[in-house]
Amino acid sequence: MIRNTVSRLHSAALLFVMVIAAARTEAAGLSDAEAIRGLRLQYNQVIQQRRPEGFAAFLSPTFTELISTGEVTHGAKAVADSYAADEFKNPNFIAYDRHPDTVVVAKNGLTAVERGHWRARFRAVRPERRRAIPASTRPAGAASTAPGASRPSPTSN
Repeated sequence: MIRNTVSRLHSAALLFVMVIAAARTEAAGLSDAEAIRGLRLQYNQVIQQRRPEGFAAFLSPTFTELISTGEVTHGAKAVADSYAADEFKNPNFIAYDRHPDTVVVAKNGLTAVERGHWRARFRAVRPERRRAIPASTRPAGAASTAPGASRPSPTSN
């Protein structure tokens, strides 16, 4: 699942392909592009609120997400599971801000592509702090880091 997060982060443009709920958009008096923009706002809100169950309210079970790296996710449940396993477990993840500049609906009305500005927001990870004990105050042979102070692991960079 780390690959999913990395793919999402490195995507300069997200191709958002979905089955358009024509009955819902017609009943609301919205164009398909307007409806997709509304769905994108809901998508952003669910991500920011970390509510994977929220995707089911507006994503179709036949929804397909295709990102610029070529990675494909099929269905609302798969999208929800992916976020729940990756981003929502990451304490440094804040949100993805995705704002379409253009929404192009296919002539057959079954698919659409968004192009726009996508930004990933994460909390800065602060490096571990080390507190050195002056050599003059520590016993001979004692470590230079105070007990309980964090130490980098042997595998850390």
